[in-house]
Amino acid sequence: MVAVITLLPVIMIGLILVFFMTRNKSFRRQTSRIPLKYMLSAYVGILLLSLVTYYMIGQSEEVAGREIESSVESEDFDLHQKIFNRQFDEIDDKYYFGQEKIGLDSDELSIRFADQNMDTYSYNIVVTKDPDVKGEIIIDYYRVPFSINGIDISEEFEAADMRYDNGEIIVNNLTRDYVNLEFAEFQMPIPGSQFSDDRSNRDWNFNFQSGGDFYHIQIPENTQLNYDPNVPIYEFEN
Repeated sequence: MVAVITLLPVIMIGLILVFFMTRNKSFRRQTSRIPLKYMLSAYVGILLLSLVTYYMIGQSEEVAGREIESSVESEDFDLHQKIFNRQFDEIDDKYYFGQEKIGLDSDELSIRFADQNMDTYSYNIVVTKDPDVKGEIIIDYYRVPFSINGIDISEEFEAADMRYDNGEIIVNNLTRDYVNLEFAEFQMPIPGSQFSDDRSNRDWNFNFQSGGDFYHIQIPENTQLNYDPNVPIYEFEN
């Protein structure tokens, strides 16, 4: 339907062009100094070229952005499934963003969040009690890309700051949750603004797709773990 509406102006211009080209000779003699048919032909050509460019470039970029965002959602789900099924060996390296090891000097470990606002949580912490881990805490960081309008800007974000002190891990607010995003306003391409009645994205277009952040904390098997049950911490035992 949109394609038909878009082509209507071209059809109308074509009809006008045919009308002027088929007028009687006297009219053509009177207006011979004004080459209307050439002007109209050029205008039709420009319109057609603009339409072709719009559909080949403009929409392809929009579709590509949607595909990337859809891919992020799919990757987020796949990573979530592997982590909660403890299939860590099957996780692709592209989701792995580093490891930190902390010495553990106690048989008891508490995990506390510096910010208790549940609205800011976009991550999960999975804790595994592993008999192969001795005297230390191992933290592996996984994440799915952060995309804005189909562009991956994950490298702009740092991992959460986890500080260990006297048997307690304090998790500071994630940078990812408090980022000021700046974006340029832009108008729709000229062909689209001429022929489209959809104004939902006329003045600006901004969307983001954020995948999940996952922290896998491995601790010794005999460690007593304490945490607030209202925060996103999930405990497993090997």
